[in-house]
Amino acid sequence: MRSVEIAGRVALNRLRLMREQTRSDGYRLFTPPEPFYDLERARQHIWRMPLGQAVDPPIRLSEAEQAALRFPALAWLNSLLQSVPPSAEVILAFMPVHVAVQPIPGSPAAARDDACKARVTKLGARHGATVVDFRIPSPVTSEDSNYWDALHYRQGIAARIVEALRTVQTTRRDAPDGFFKVLAALKDE
Repeated sequence: MRSVEIAGRVALNRLRLMREQTRSDGYRLFTPPEPFYDLERARQHIWRMPLGQAVDPPIRLSEAEQAALRFPALAWLNSLLQSVPPSAEVILAFMPVHVAVQPIPGSPAAARDDACKARVTKLGARHGATVVDFRIPSPVTSEDSNYWDALHYRQGIAARIVEALRTVQTTRRDAPDGFFKVLAALKDE
């Protein structure tokens, strides 16, 4: 049904009966207008899933367990990166999600997340891409008022991400305030 809905929107747009939903740069604003933001409602959406318990001692995956993990999208990402012209600057980024949905440090989910990030970092480095991780506990991801729900950050954070990516292009360093970490940065200007 979702595909039918999207096809209908495209048809209405082409007939000039509906405005374009996605800009030519691929960006689509789908959150409500900022004046409708309600922090208490956002908190209900953010914290509806419990954080769980810390794991002690932390789980560490063996090399065999890490090798057994499957991340099917990495093959697609590798093909995509192979098609990028060598002159292009590529930045791969893990977008910030609220700490409420980030894996608990030391948990099996955190171990899988770390393994995925390591594979993306290795893949990015092999293709000369910069890899940036915003999906970490930080002053941004721990502040409820930065999010509509646990996954969707507000417009001010989107603007901050754009500025951070510009900074990464020139400095290739982690954010001093902990907002992001640079996992791979092989291409220097």
